[in-house]
Parts: sequence; C-alpha cells; structure tokens
Amino acid sequence: GLTLGKTGRWPGRPLAHLHEGWGIWEPRSYLPGGEFSRGTTAIPGDKVTSEILDAAQLAKLQKVDSATIANVIELFDFRSYVAGYSNLSLKAIYPKLPPAVGYAVAATFRAAYPAESGDSYGGMPELIAQAMATPAPRIVVFQDLDDPPCAATYGEIMVTTFQKFGFSGLITSGAARDIEQVGRLQFPCWASSVIVSHGYCRFPDVNEAVTVGGLRVKP
Repeated sequence: GLTLGKTGRWPGRPLAHLHEGWGIWEPRSYLPGGEFSRGTTAIPGDKVTSEILDAAQLAKLQKVDSATIANVIELFDFRSYVAGYSNLSLKAIYPKLPPAVGYAVAATFRAAYPAESGDSYGGMPELIAQAMATPAPRIVVFQDLDDPPCAATYGEIMVTTFQKFGFSGLITSGAARDIEQVGRLQFPCWASSVIVSHGYCRFPDVNEAVTVGGLRVKP
C-alpha cells in the first residue's frame, strides 16, 4: 500500500510508503507522528517532530509490506479501520517491485488540449526545481485534471528524469505508457490505466493540494 504521513513540520512533505496501494495522514494536531498504509501506519510519539528520517530508518520501512503497516496502525485505535487508504482506482503497474519509500511532491496534470503557450511537458522544470526543497527520496503524486484521462501522465523520458533527480516512485490518478521501457528502469509506478499517447502534457500546478485515489494530498 502507500502511506503518506507527516514526520514533522515540513509543509507539503508527507512521508510515503508504497507497495500495493496507498494512504495518507490527514493532519490533526492531536495525532502522534504520521502514518503509512495500504491502510495506514502511525509512528508513535508524544508530539510531532521536525526530524527527517535517516537512511537506516527509511531502509527499515522499505522492508515492510503495507498490510503489516495497516495492522500496526489498528493497534493504536485512533481512527476507523476503513480510513486512510486509496480506493481501487490505483493499480501498481509493476507489482513485483519491492515497497518504495519517499517524501511526496504533489502536482496536477492535463493533456486533453494544447496550452495557450509553451511546449509539451510545460511546467516540468518548475516541478523539478520546487521538488529540490523536499528531502530525498521523493515520490511524485499527480492528479489528472482530465476526466476521464485523455493521455498518459508519464512515460520513459519522464520517469528517467525523475529517477535522475532522486525520486523513488510515481503515483497518478491518470494513465501510464511505455510500460516495458519504464519496467527496465525498475521504477515503481501507480496509475489508473494505460494510454498510448502523451497528448498535450503539462503540469498546471505544483505544490498544490491534489486528490488521487480518493485521498487528498495537501502541501
């Protein structure tokens, strides 16, 4: 599953743990730490901390499947057992890959018609530049504004770019393409479908709240 949870006072920097699905922690001041999921997981503690997880802690999280994380969250009994995870619209494109862990970077996507100005992949430089303020590893989370999706959110070139800049995964409410080529990159991706074309690909909003798989990701 995927889990998004605040590890501290890092606006727009939820920690993400992905395997089969994904979840998110809706910030509430009384909740200790953050969460993880295919359900969700709480990091116990008396108060929210500004500490960023170190490499060893991230490595430990990467060894745990999302169902186990969901089970642990239930032990704290602080919310419904059917809250905090995505709906069935999201699919793991490469389900045999191990879990991915990273800090979420949110953006919107549109491809149904040409932009008033600019080329395809408009907004990509801004997205990458703003993402550098988020600790690595990073997981990019896209909301496709076209309903239904008209073109693929990502393909081989985009995934190669994200991989080079320290991202560890990609989630989109839209579609995927270049399935075999991206598969060779061993880069975890979640999407709702597969579409052959990239359309008029662009990213209108970066570091804005998005809704993906029924979950709200707030920067």
